[in-house]
Amino acid sequence: MLQIHLFGHLRLLVDGQPHRFSTLPKTPLLLAYLLLHRDTAVPRDHLAYLLWDDVPEGESRANLRRHLHDLRRALPANIEWIFSDTKSVQWDAAASTWLDVAEFERLSQDTGRLAEAITLYTGDLLQELYEDWLNPHRERLRALYFTAVTRLIERERRHGD
Repeated sequence: MLQIHLFGHLRLLVDGQPHRFSTLPKTPLLLAYLLLHRDTAVPRDHLAYLLWDDVPEGESRANLRRHLHDLRRALPANIEWIFSDTKSVQWDAAASTWLDVAEFERLSQDTGRLAEAITLYTGDLLQELYEDWLNPHRERLRALYFTAVTRLIERERRHGD
């Protein structure tokens, strides 16, 4: 199973062992975007503009192709992790993947598992990367974290623990 940690610093584990993820500079951003939008086929034009808005369209699309190839090469080779065609790109939600963000979101909805959710939040989303499009995701997840902490404190006070 591939475990992907987006909280704090990007980390990948394969069957519990660290997976070396050496890539082109924007490949981690591409991976993060696909994972954060894992239920959506993302238009290639959107990805190209999002990641390379400072270069001509043809060059940004070429960069996207190169970085997609780099991402596929950096991930474990035994599974097709990414679906793509000429128009869109999507993370394969059916692939054997554990994502800390998804697990955090799921656990934070369960009052009995708030402590587990809180332990997953090891820092802001991809704290070492600075991109404007990450900010709304960071803010939403940070707010969810603080809500989970508040709910846990309130629950503990009610139960006298």
